[in-house]
Amino acid sequence: SWAMAVAIIVAILLGRRLSRPIQAIAGQATRVADFDLDGVTPLPRSRVLELDNQASAFNAMLIGLRAFSTYIPRSLVAKLVRTGEIGIAEPREAVVTVMFTDIAGFTTLSERMDAAAAARLLNHHFEILCRAVDTHGGTVDRFLGDGMLAFFGAPD
Repeated sequence: SWAMAVAIIVAILLGRRLSRPIQAIAGQATRVADFDLDGVTPLPRSRVLELDNQASAFNAMLIGLRAFSTYIPRSLVAKLVRTGEIGIAEPREAVVTVMFTDIAGFTTLSERMDAAAAARLLNHHFEILCRAVDTHGGTVDRFLGDGMLAFFGAPD
């Protein structure tokens, strides 16, 4: 029954080889579901046609989501999914608050700093602002140089 033992070993090895790409797809899909698009890496090609097709479709979806997120804040999409409002196209009136921040004198200040120090300052500044916006239920829309645009009250 050497043949049976060899067949079992081959089946186990083949199963592992096929399950790895499926596990990778599941892991990356979980990151997409969590809107962690920066943490998602494109899936590699596969010699198995079905897995290769799945990887190609996943990678195309990832490119589309990243492009789409340049127009709509990821945090807004996450809120819409959490609240079940996704797909609702009915316009409604709402009172919203829009906040734009800007560091006064940043251009002059940054000219006296090296690029790494200016980047560290901006990153620290935006980290504090983003935490405050999130704490108060707001949505960061975009960063514009040393400025940030956020809004509160949409969606509720």
